Amino acid sequence: AGGANKAAAIVKELNEFTAKTPFQLQEVSSAARQLLAVGTTRSALQDRLKMLGDIAASSGNSISDISAIFAKVQAKGKVELENLNQLAERSVPIFDALRKVTGDANMEFGAGAVSVDQFNDALAGMTKEGGLAAGAMENLSQTVEGRLTTLMDNLGIELSKAAEKTGITKKFGRLLESATESLQGLSGVAESDVAAALGMAEEAMEGF
Repeated sequence: AGGANKAAAIVKELNEFTAKTPFQLQEVSSAARQLLAVGTTRSALQDRLKMLGDIAASSGNSISDISAIFAKVQAKGKVELENLNQLAERSVPIFDALRKVTGDANMEFGAGAVSVDQFNDALAGMTKEGGLAAGAMENLSQTVEGRLTTLMDNLGIELSKAAEKTGITKKFGRLLESATESLQGLSGVAESDVAAALGMAEEAMEGF
């Protein structure tokens, strides 16, 4: 029972985290699994997800994609040039970030040149106040696309709560009205997008 309760608590935390980001729950859950698999503690999970999510949002990547590269480094216990190139190819300025961490403007990146701690510090530095990725998830969530994703994540959470209570039909009606108003209030969102979003909500309810 303890394991089940812990798992349920983690799922709840991931839902709440996702609802504040421009990412879908599926990719956040995938990122979390990757991090937990390489020894990230539950207490550190949210901070790791925020760091990697901000980097992903600032560079136009999926949080699960960036987390996979991060997790590989943690699992190996060493940083290979391939890992750095994978980030650089995804528009993450990891080489510049490492130069800042080491203070070596002419740093070479051959085998064994970068420690795991330096790698982690470089990523963390991007997301600190003043860093190029600071607050990137929050900023992206304010865009039309990001706000639509966030709204649907929040709607999904409310539908799950509603399913556990009586009067679900009435509450679902109110949720749809609220979703419609919110979606229509987003600049540049077409009526077809509103209809599609509401259709998704209705399909989710069919299983209840």
